[in-house]
Order: sequence, then structure tokens, then C-alpha cells
Amino acid sequence: MLTANQLAKLKAAGFEWEFRIKLVEEVWEKNFENFVEFKKEHTHTMPLCMSNGMVNQLYLWCNSQRVLKSKLGSDRIARLKNAGFDFEKLEIFSPWELRYMEF
Repeated sequence: MLTANQLAKLKAAGFEWEFRIKLVEEVWEKNFENFVEFKKEHTHTMPLCMSNGMVNQLYLWCNSQRVLKSKLGSDRIARLKNAGFDFEKLEIFSPWELRYMEF
């Protein structure tokens, strides 16, 4: 949480809350669409950590949804579940481990 002083400084600096919130919403929707497309082709599985020797960005997004489940809201949780999302398969990798997997 931000303090009142931090909020005041951001407001004084012209921070655009609505723009940031809209951007976050758009990014979530795009990642959700990517997940739905993935599940159309791979109905039996979730995105793998690695793809073509690189860390799979969809995998990272899926993992973040698991970590943030308590903050997602019932609508997003329902949408994810209806699309075949598995909230149980949480894997935590440190930045070092992710870079090592790319090696």
C-alpha cells in the first residue's frame, strides 16, 4: 500500500491512475486470450516452463495468476476455471533459476 504522502506526490507529478489501470486490464485480457488459444490446441495440459529454449511468457503469466488468486476477483477466477485453468500447479522459480533454464 502507498502512504498518503506517496499518493500526494504521485498526484502532484501527474500520475495517470486511469491509464495505468486500463493498461493492466488490457494486458490481463490479452494474456487470458493467449491462454484460451493455448487450451484450444492443448486441452490436456498447461503451458510448459520452457519453449524453444526460452522461458515461456504464458507459463509465467499462469504462475502469477496462481500466486495472485486471492486478489483476482471471482469473475476472473470463474473465467480462468471455465477456460480449463489449473490453480493447483504452482511452481516457484527464482530469477536465477529461470535464467539457468534458458542456458
